[in-house]
Amino acid sequence: MVHHAPTSEYHVSEETPLMMNNRMATEIEPQAYGAIETTEDSTDGSIGDWDTLCIENEKTAAAPIKIWNCRVVGFIVALSIFTYHSMTFDHLLPIFFEDSRVDAVEMFKHGSIFPFYSPGGLGMTPRDVGVILAVDGGIALFIQVFVFPWTVKMLGTYRLFLLVTVLHPVVYVLMPMLLLVPESLLYPAIYGCLIIRNILSIILYPLLMILIKEATPAPSALGKVNGLAASAGAACRMIASPVAGFLWTVGTKSDCSALAWYGSAIVAILGAVQCFSVPRRRNEEPYEEASKAPNKQTVTVTETEFYDSP
Repeated sequence: MVHHAPTSEYHVSEETPLMMNNRMATEIEPQAYGAIETTEDSTDGSIGDWDTLCIENEKTAAAPIKIWNCRVVGFIVALSIFTYHSMTFDHLLPIFFEDSRVDAVEMFKHGSIFPFYSPGGLGMTPRDVGVILAVDGGIALFIQVFVFPWTVKMLGTYRLFLLVTVLHPVVYVLMPMLLLVPESLLYPAIYGCLIIRNILSIILYPLLMILIKEATPAPSALGKVNGLAASAGAACRMIASPVAGFLWTVGTKSDCSALAWYGSAIVAILGAVQCFSVPRRRNEEPYEEASKAPNKQTVTVTETEFYDSP
């Protein structure tokens, strides 16, 4: 005969849930979760590792980062120079198109040399100027989408930066020469000048942005560097239009409207000289690194351990 141990009676009442919920969390037996046993040696080792890691982090955080190195400052100066003469071009272009035109034959009758005697502009209507500017926008879009990626792939960022910066003064020398072009060839000559200008300017601006980003020593410094670059560009744009307008007024009074264009050409020449002062980093171009890197074959060995099942 089997005897069962007496069991205590358990009465359920309205206060039962409240009584169960009033148990403290510390009353739960540790066996329910599994106790973690640690030894003194492991604790001391983990504390030592943690102290070492904290010391290394403090050394890393304390190391100063030189943000304004020669490359960053050089590219910001190049951006400022480009922003200035690019803004003067945009300011002078519609004025030059709409100013009254003087016949080329009349210009040569005075016996003066062209650059020093270049009165007026091209004598176009506002409608003609609007059409030319619209076509100019289409040319710029085509160059940005198709020409820019191809040229960067062929020459690389730094070489292309030097090339377009050196060629930029040519644009400001060509623009006053449109006064000598006969009216039958005027539009092809205008679009030719605009194509040259767009190829140089549309390529140079994103190149400078890329080079400034690559020259920044740390990602945390991008805010300061980009802020200074944007501020410097805005300051140059602010003074570009008044200076170009002043030179145009002085040139118009002395029958030399090319004075404003040549003023921008001088600034572009300064930029062409300054670009060579920016130091180049070794293996800056990605394709150069890929071509110089030796071809190495790597073999990955994976160790697999087998355990006998009990």
